[in-house]
Amino acid sequence: MNIKEIAKLAGVSVASVSRAFNDGGAPSKLSEKQRRHILAICEKHHYCPDIHSQRMNMRHSNCVALMSHYFVKPVELPHPSIPFDYNFASTMMGVQSILQNSDKSLQLVQITEKFIRKRNHISMLRSKMFDAVMIWGALYSDDFVREMLREKVPVLLLATELPDCPCSQIIADDYGGIRSIIRDVLDAGHRRLALIVPEEMASSGLSRKRAMLETLAESGLEPVWCSESPIAFTYQGGYEAAERILREAPEVTCIVAPNDASACGVIMALCDRHISIPEQISVTGGDGVAFFGQFKLDSFYLPSYEIGETAARTALRLIEGEELTSRQILPVTRVYGNSIKKLNE
Repeated sequence: MNIKEIAKLAGVSVASVSRAFNDGGAPSKLSEKQRRHILAICEKHHYCPDIHSQRMNMRHSNCVALMSHYFVKPVELPHPSIPFDYNFASTMMGVQSILQNSDKSLQLVQITEKFIRKRNHISMLRSKMFDAVMIWGALYSDDFVREMLREKVPVLLLATELPDCPCSQIIADDYGGIRSIIRDVLDAGHRRLALIVPEEMASSGLSRKRAMLETLAESGLEPVWCSESPIAFTYQGGYEAAERILREAPEVTCIVAPNDASACGVIMALCDRHISIPEQISVTGGDGVAFFGQFKLDSFYLPSYEIGETAARTALRLIEGEELTSRQILPVTRVYGNSIKKLNE
């Protein structure tokens, strides 16, 4: 059943059938009674217009892309690992919460070497697949972002930022989060700290590294142990770093991890060696991932959901033609747990 056949059964023109699917149609051309009549016939014959054909005549595709490198797969370890990124999932939910009220759909796109090499990021924009593109966790090496900006389609960066990139960027205060953790560790009397320095592939890693080193230096201290090479923001990275710390710096009283996933790896490595937390060694994280049970990690809440909401609202304004090139930094919230022992009591 095609649109011409539907129009013939309804006794109307093809244009009237199209209008019936367009939010009630134009009142001056199609009455509500006619619209209901046409839609009833369409329902009876299971007809729905081809969305691709509709988009050719529409100003917008009503679809927004959320692109990311981080579609994480489970890692084989002696212990279960976190099989997905909580921050990415939370951001996606925040985006969808806003788009669903604006009749726009969300499509996930994974950034891979093959995807960029085949220039799919350009072809999908030129074919008008998306009204806007959000990129979660852009890396410093992601030159394709600037290519996309030249296509005159709204591009937004979420969670990480790129210098000298003329687009809207919505990030969290990663620096402030780690800084608050280090200060509380020092206030608790710790002076022998091990720092698990994160990767610097993106702005979030660099900000957290700077916060670790600069906050400690302000107190006239140096870490007892500091990873020589950057550690991945993963369970495995934390587990392996903790093993090295125990071998190379057994005098450490607190291990500062760059995020909760790596902190979870640290905790498991300590538990495997029957080291109690925080009685023997304190541990801190970052991101605010919930741990169930009596143990609660000292961390900070990363506003990933709020980043998604803010990005979606900004995208809708850009789609409507507003010219925005903003850098928004959302505050983090300290999460107080029981993983820091107070040595000065």
